[in-house]
Amino acid sequence: MSMIIKEPECCPHCQARFEIICVKFGFGGAVTVSACPNCAIASADERSAGRFAKIAQAFWAALSMMEALNSRFRFMVATLTAAAVIAGLLRHTAHVYGGFSREEIRTSALLVCLVVSLLLVIVENKRRR
Repeated sequence: MSMIIKEPECCPHCQARFEIICVKFGFGGAVTVSACPNCAIASADERSAGRFAKIAQAFWAALSMMEALNSRFRFMVATLTAAAVIAGLLRHTAHVYGGFSREEIRTSALLVCLVVSLLLVIVENKRRR
């Protein structure tokens, strides 16, 4: 891996070369802070971003693109959770207050799922025509 060494930049006012004051290290890479010894003009240079910084930037970019997907995913999880709670309440109510056995409830639920699936297929076929 070769490093590109760039000539130090000069101050726009007095043309003196900048001196490095400090180097700050972080997850986004290294930042050098330079200043002119005569004018005290400071500048920050973020050219030395490492491999981890590039990976982190790509990760955050991917997360920002997934905002719409995350809202759909949250909606789906909420819908499935609500459906499971409602199914449990209906089963409890039918078993306790209706007097149906677990096997009767299971058979009825499977038949209802079959009928709803067939109705959805029929409606979808009519909509395509």
